[in-house]
Amino acid sequence: MDKSLKLESEKVRSIRKLTGLNQKKFGEAVGVSISTIFRWENGERDCSGDSVRKILAFERSLNVETAPSTSIFQLSTEHLSRLSSDRAVSAFRDLLWAMVAQAGVPKSNVKISAREVSDGGIDAEVLDVLEDCKFGFLQQGGNFYQLKTGNSKNPCTLSFAKNELLNTKKDGLGSEVKICAESNGLYILVCFGHDLTPQQNQQAKHNFEAVFKSQGYPNPKVQVWSQQELIGFFEHFPSLCLRLSDRESTDFQSWSNWKNEREMSRLLQLGQPQKMFLADIQSFLHTKEISHIRIIGEPGLGKTRLVLEALADVYFQSYVIYVVVPEKLLRLFKYRVGTM
Repeated sequence: MDKSLKLESEKVRSIRKLTGLNQKKFGEAVGVSISTIFRWENGERDCSGDSVRKILAFERSLNVETAPSTSIFQLSTEHLSRLSSDRAVSAFRDLLWAMVAQAGVPKSNVKISAREVSDGGIDAEVLDVLEDCKFGFLQQGGNFYQLKTGNSKNPCTLSFAKNELLNTKKDGLGSEVKICAESNGLYILVCFGHDLTPQQNQQAKHNFEAVFKSQGYPNPKVQVWSQQELIGFFEHFPSLCLRLSDRESTDFQSWSNWKNEREMSRLLQLGQPQKMFLADIQSFLHTKEISHIRIIGEPGLGKTRLVLEALADVYFQSYVIYVVVPEKLLRLFKYRVGTM
């Protein structure tokens, strides 16, 4: 194996983006795990030798000229940069619930703030995760997330790390950050407004680790996610991408947009049979054996409204794409969308 043959992290990412595949599907195509793709793209591991040959061969095998135009589910750094603070927090909340559902973490282990928390605080936490999530989003143990929106401040500086981690007097860690450190939890800085290079990411991570160590925690666990990492996570959920890219239409809608339609927003009073019906749908959706559910009934019974209600659980919302006209469903599958 010729290990001198290498691909830079940006090149790996650009080739994957060209294929239209998410990290999981791209890894399957070139014979590696999703965690390996994640580490390649973030500069945590070199892509070398036979892996380079497989990626380049896969790239050459693509007929780029016949590839579909930009997918309605494709996100860019620009989409994330223009998010307001409230919208970014809402998007991350939806992403977190989707990942928690995928990992099977109980809702009682999740705490999410409704808005961006000030410096020294934690915006979201997921406790007692039993094993690493296959997408790299959740790590075993406690996960503590601090969100930053906008790009006015440089997250790669030591002063930035101090402002984020220390209390207002700058004489110790913020109370919630301290809980993270004392529980040996993973601290994750989430930057919606920055597209960091691997070198910048490592510098930011180093600075945050330095602040933790200065406060008496010699082995801190720190990750820094910027726009490319976030896009990699969001792309597992087409419904979230559809909403964040502002490409929702009368043809394709996310759950949150669907529920605002006039017919769907009317007060719903459920009898016992309807409650049992909803419970059955939710039970089916929680199993991995069921891949298709068809609801049959006379027109006017309110089947669509009941399905909307069944999908209201935060565990399901990020997976939902509502297709108004059945004939449009075929068009949906013509887009290159990576699945879970």
